[in-house]
Amino acid sequence: MKKNIFCISIILFLLVCLAGCNKNKIIYGYGSNYMLEAVNVKVDALIKLGDYDDLEYRLNPVNVTNEEINEYISNILNSYEEIHEIKDRAIIQYHDTIRLNYDIYYNNKQTYSQLGKQFMIGNYEVDKEFEEHLINQPTNQEIIFDMTVPLESEDALAGKNVTVHATVTNIMGFSVVDFTDELVKNKLGHESIEEYTAYVSELLRSNREKKDINDTKDQLLDTVISRSKFRIDEKSILKNAVGIVKTYQNMAYIYNLTLEEYIESIMKITKDEFYERCYNESEMQIKKYLACVGIANKERILISDKEVEEEIDKNDNQDSKMLAIFQIEEDKIKQILFDKAKCVE
Repeated sequence: MKKNIFCISIILFLLVCLAGCNKNKIIYGYGSNYMLEAVNVKVDALIKLGDYDDLEYRLNPVNVTNEEINEYISNILNSYEEIHEIKDRAIIQYHDTIRLNYDIYYNNKQTYSQLGKQFMIGNYEVDKEFEEHLINQPTNQEIIFDMTVPLESEDALAGKNVTVHATVTNIMGFSVVDFTDELVKNKLGHESIEEYTAYVSELLRSNREKKDINDTKDQLLDTVISRSKFRIDEKSILKNAVGIVKTYQNMAYIYNLTLEEYIESIMKITKDEFYERCYNESEMQIKKYLACVGIANKERILISDKEVEEEIDKNDNQDSKMLAIFQIEEDKIKQILFDKAKCVE
């Protein structure tokens, strides 16, 4: 009962803050901006930073299989395939790659339209029922059929019956590209198949190793947060949660949905679950922020104007210098924790 009352208070607070928001308006602002305002006091008063001198981590050996190498090379070869129109056949078959125009109607009202959609029949990139209605149909003639939008689709019409008006304009074919020394030299910048295969193997190994290290750095910071003790008032958490809710509001706007429609059809959770999630995300954001500031102060981390400018350019984020500073600071903190931690076998 206490938890239900608490959730209701969260919902009421956030709903009041979002009064007037609808799907016709984008809300500007980021959760971290609200977090700055929410935690507008000395950090030392809000956190007792956990110890991080005895951190440990384990990195498993990185192995790359021949299947992974072959899949990577296959994807590269596919990018060099040349597409052409098949003109000696006008009936759509399974595994054809087609170009399609279609409109979707719900309750006799057009709700969606797309021109030039290209996909392979049978991959179910669009939808199994949708694609099967096209098989054995002629090109350049309107195909009209009824179907049910899958419940698992991220669509406001999920589970609804709709009518589709579709016209396949082209059946497409692809020329096969052979993996040869000549292709490797002319297109891929290497001298031989053997050399390029070795390059791909090292590239995949390096990328996976970087990902494992980044995941480890995240885990080390999480450990410090779990060891720390916080004194965060509920008002600060709620104030920061407003920014998180507004981020979801913007996402709903992109889908041309209200926030309530987005929660139901895209996130597929209840309002109670949504607002509780936003509250929990807000609390974790603030804890992470406080821990990072605490470590930055303790380690005397400095950030130059040049670093900030480079971060802004890298992420094409001209909106917020403060966001760039946060990211640089967090990256430096994670590196410090990683360098201090002991790698165990």
